Amino acid sequence: KEDRLLLLWLQNKSMSNFIKNSDMEQGRYL
Repeated sequence: KEDRLLLLWLQNKSMSNFIKNSDMEQGRYL
């Protein structure tokens, strides 16, 4: 059960990092 929570946390963390990175990429082209 804890492993699943850790996996969800890691996925959420990497997803928010990905969104932040893509936002920065888009801002560079605007």
